[in-house]
Amino acid sequence: LVLENFQSFSGKHELRFRGKSPGLYLICGDNQDEPKLGGNGAGKSTIINAITWALYGKTLRGLKASNIRTWSSEETVKVSLEFVSFGVHYTLNRHWNPVRLELMRDMNKKEIVTQEELEDIIGLSYEQYSLSIAHGQFNRMFLDLSPAEKLTVFGSVLNLDRWLECSDKASTYTKTYHSKLEGLEREKAFISGRMEEIDGAIERAETKRDKNREFRAQELGKANTELESCLRTIAGFSTKLAADSVGLANIQVKRDEISGLIKEKQVAITTMVDEKKDFEREKRVLEADDKKYRDEIIRLRQMVGTCSLCYQNVPHEHIRTVVDAVQAQRKEVIALIAQVMTAINDISSAEQVERSVLEELSNQLREVTLEYNTLYTEVSSLKVNLAREESKKLYLEQKVLELSQDIVVDNEDVEAAKRNKTKFIAKLDGIKHSIEEVGRYLDTYGWWVKGFKRVRLGIINGAINRLTLDINNSLASLGLPSWTVQCSAEKETKSGTISKEFNIMVNSPSGQFPWEAWSGGETQRLRLAGAMGLANTILDFKGIKSNVEFYDEPTNFLDEEGIVMLLTALQNRAIIENKQIYIIDHRSLEFGGFSGRINVIKTQGASSLYGVDI
Repeated sequence: LVLENFQSFSGKHELRFRGKSPGLYLICGDNQDEPKLGGNGAGKSTIINAITWALYGKTLRGLKASNIRTWSSEETVKVSLEFVSFGVHYTLNRHWNPVRLELMRDMNKKEIVTQEELEDIIGLSYEQYSLSIAHGQFNRMFLDLSPAEKLTVFGSVLNLDRWLECSDKASTYTKTYHSKLEGLEREKAFISGRMEEIDGAIERAETKRDKNREFRAQELGKANTELESCLRTIAGFSTKLAADSVGLANIQVKRDEISGLIKEKQVAITTMVDEKKDFEREKRVLEADDKKYRDEIIRLRQMVGTCSLCYQNVPHEHIRTVVDAVQAQRKEVIALIAQVMTAINDISSAEQVERSVLEELSNQLREVTLEYNTLYTEVSSLKVNLAREESKKLYLEQKVLELSQDIVVDNEDVEAAKRNKTKFIAKLDGIKHSIEEVGRYLDTYGWWVKGFKRVRLGIINGAINRLTLDINNSLASLGLPSWTVQCSAEKETKSGTISKEFNIMVNSPSGQFPWEAWSGGETQRLRLAGAMGLANTILDFKGIKSNVEFYDEPTNFLDEEGIVMLLTALQNRAIIENKQIYIIDHRSLEFGGFSGRINVIKTQGASSLYGVDI
């Protein structure tokens, strides 16, 4: 790390990480300009702020642009950082005044890059970096985040949105193949009708060839009867289909009407809630006025002889007159309070009525939707049956026509009909094969609609289990060996929907309580354990092996024993994970496990680095 004119560091300063052995390092300060501040204000945190600014263009507290320059200088600000990401050596230079972002890959020519391109190389977003590598003094740790923010962090680390996108794509494919299947079924029904027609043609040809006119007359009568029956069936289907279509449209209109009423009721309820809040605010104001008048009456009644303000003699008659006037004002306020209370009660009663109506409308909407789906299924079935009967009608009309013409069909007609039938059989087999294939695709994509969501939940549960294990291991090393946490995130409900939540429960010797219920030293240890656990989870899922880790003032709220346990835990973490862990503290901590110490000394308004192999 090389920083020039960055915050309190005037001129050029260098800090080397390469070559240092894994272990725990202390960064402490000495503010010689203001000795009363001790190690505060010396510029210790500037080291990790410089690294953060180089990588992301802002510090851990969000400072950027002119806020990062040396206060006493207008010189160009520059921070250079050498690092290796996924096997590639990079040299990064970020400038301010003028603004420029340069990157050199494997000692090649420098090139200008964007922040987005740089973060793709780093592999971590600013938020992920601040939750896994650089833990700032004023930044919230993982456990400090709200449940929704915790879930958002997990979503970005695990790239969970892509599974929902895959589920949506599977749903789209399901609808597409469902439409294809309906088209194939209609085509199959049409071909089946044509097959029946061809079978009839063959039968008619053979009949005309082998039978006489009397037989054909009998067949004609039978065909006419069948045709009349077919026509009646078609008429019945058509009438039923028309009626059901009208009914379907009416039900849809009814659904729309109920939905509109539901929206109106929701708006009305919201308006009532707002009005009630306004009246409640007015009631509080009136109650404050009532208290003011009541206190004034008490003060006046306690006044005897001389006024406490002007020290003049006050007659009792004058006091009674003033008290009566104040009581009259108070009565008016009490009357207004009663009116406001009446208004609040009226609105509450009206709101209850509206909510009851809303619940009834919601039940009606469910019933109407069920009725709509049932009728829609019946209409679809009628359409398929009507298509079959239409094909049958064509066949019967042709049969009646041929029998009426008294034409004798010879054997060639029979053979031609059989050849035509062979073609339709092949076409029908192809359609059946397509239906089976589309059905398989439909089943597959239909399964993956929920399957991708289950995969997503599986990834979340795996990450949660890993996070829980890492946090619990860290708790033991921080002096809470009998403490554990239980983390829970999204889960699938019985209805198949996803319940989104992220909760952390703490199991302690005194019982199980939510994380938010703890305070003091226990809270700091829990926060640190959560930070270490999440750091491991983020880096593992991102495939990143970091050789450094920073903690700014982590000993806050810890007693001496807690500080020793924290330092021991960080030392062990550094050795086990083969990394350098830097702890920044305003105190000069006495701990025999430090692998090195970096002193930041501030004199004459400028900070400098002192230490072994800086």
